[in-house]
Amino acid sequence: TQSQIKFWNDQVVEISGQLVKFRLEAIHLIESELKKLIFIVFPDFYDQFKLHYKAKGFEELVWDEYSFALTKKLTESYEKECKVGYSLYGAHRDDFEIFVGGKSLFSFFSRGINRSVSILLKLSLLILLDQKYKNFPILLLDDSFAEIDFGLKKKLMMIIEERALVFYGSTIEEDRKLFKKVKVFQVQKGILKDAVA
Repeated sequence: TQSQIKFWNDQVVEISGQLVKFRLEAIHLIESELKKLIFIVFPDFYDQFKLHYKAKGFEELVWDEYSFALTKKLTESYEKECKVGYSLYGAHRDDFEIFVGGKSLFSFFSRGINRSVSILLKLSLLILLDQKYKNFPILLLDDSFAEIDFGLKKKLMMIIEERALVFYGSTIEEDRKLFKKVKVFQVQKGILKDAVA
């Protein structure tokens, strides 16, 4: 019934407001840390680099008015949500975008650059977690550097190797040159072979 949906929508609004507040704070911290890494790998991007929180259904939004705007959006979309059978708006539908010089990284830049930035984004999250919990995790990278040229791979691995123990899976022999200190294992027919010299 409409009264039940209103009850649940009120919960969505309240919790979404809290989540969005935390996310905006997190986006600010992540962007700050990520820009330090971007400066090392893509110095030309540094001044133009921006993380943008994207609230589903809102083009422009004053964040102090988020709860009010979401309540209005949910009320207006009642019929549509009944037809599709799920809630169309709220924190669970939100996302973020990365822009360089006002252009979407995903839409305007190569897959290699997108992949590189996604690795740096993950690394910036891990750095922030390490700052908080004093425990940097082991990194498992399974062919994560596909579509990235060797020079860029070398820069990325230099940053990663300074901070973490890495297990790196690849079918490219040349990739062993990415590491200062490396122990190589081979997997043949599902069996891990002794270390290769």
